[in-house]
Amino acid sequence: YLHIGHCKALTIDFSTAVATKYAPKTASEILKLTKAMFAFSGKIYKTMGNPFEYVRRPKVKRTAKSFWTPEEINRILAAAPSIEYRKFWALMAFAGLRYFEARDLRWKDIDNGKITLMGKGDKLATVPLSERLKNEIGTQGAADATIVAPGTFATNTSSIRALRAAVIAAGLDPDGANNHKFRHSFASNLIRSGVNVKAVQQLMRHESIDITLNTYSHLLQDDLKEAVNAI
Repeated sequence: YLHIGHCKALTIDFSTAVATKYAPKTASEILKLTKAMFAFSGKIYKTMGNPFEYVRRPKVKRTAKSFWTPEEINRILAAAPSIEYRKFWALMAFAGLRYFEARDLRWKDIDNGKITLMGKGDKLATVPLSERLKNEIGTQGAADATIVAPGTFATNTSSIRALRAAVIAAGLDPDGANNHKFRHSFASNLIRSGVNVKAVQQLMRHESIDITLNTYSHLLQDDLKEAVNAI
């Protein structure tokens, strides 16, 4: 058996590693489940103590996430290896869709200038269809068919490989290039264009405006600097 002091040290190391690698909400869920697992083990197998009982998740300083500007997104789309990839990336860049939302979106989910989808946590949501995105996805297909060819984006790994190649071809730094960066760029570019934060929250489908404010506070601070210099 490990000494209790050693167990606590390992627990702190594990908590720090999780908090560093994952987003705060994900890290919190991982540590909560781990704590519950040890509690269950104690009840069923009579193990001694729960090393996670008094260990709090370390706070990791938030860093400003990089994003692609509209001009950079245009260059990436132009370097897409196929029309399917271009449509796929456009759904994320111009509607803020997540990877699985863009992959599974069907033609019948678009009607009267709106996109209806089943989002994160199986929550039904509706977002407006911009003219730019309407032009990108092209002519409507069969109602039950997905907008992008089925199977093209079955795995996130292969799609990221293609994205990195397009980013390099566009003359941009591939570091941190992933599908979610399109969604992040969508929100960032809205804020940089002066769109109300509450509207950005609704378009991103964040549970609360606090999530939007915490994620994009660095952009809002830049806006404040411009505001005070305007008078």
